[in-house]
Amino acid sequence: MRGNLLVKLVTAIALNALIAVSIMGALSQRNYRLALTGDIGDNLLELASARSNEIGLSLDRQLQLLRVLSVSQDVQDYVILSNSTNPTIPFSEISDRDEQWREADAINNDADPLVASVLYNNLAYQLRVFQQEAPENVELMITDPSGVLIAASGRTSDYY
Repeated sequence: MRGNLLVKLVTAIALNALIAVSIMGALSQRNYRLALTGDIGDNLLELASARSNEIGLSLDRQLQLLRVLSVSQDVQDYVILSNSTNPTIPFSEISDRDEQWREADAINNDADPLVASVLYNNLAYQLRVFQQEAPENVELMITDPSGVLIAASGRTSDYY
């Protein structure tokens, strides 16, 4: 009987120890997971903040470059001349020109008179020169007040 009691006592102590170790392990794992999650969150926040600052600085730089282009006297003169010599175009004609543009784009035709008038004018040349100085500007275009292209650095997918 004494042996039976000893086995029960040892089993109870072992079970208590096992339960205590399991509880401590679970709590430790939970605390570790929470701490790791917090560290990861802090690191991501820091990274996002740094990246957003970089993006903001890059956008500011691009905006300054585009402002330089927009205040160029040659650019302003051409836009004013274009707006004063080209009357307001009815939307039906804009749609026809847009269709003509898309057809020329589909066959890669820069010689089409409409496309050439936008790509090979003085303002388009200035846009390409600017693009060479700031190559991150992949596509530059200037439109009239109705949104019709008057100059572009390269052929766009549509006219309007």
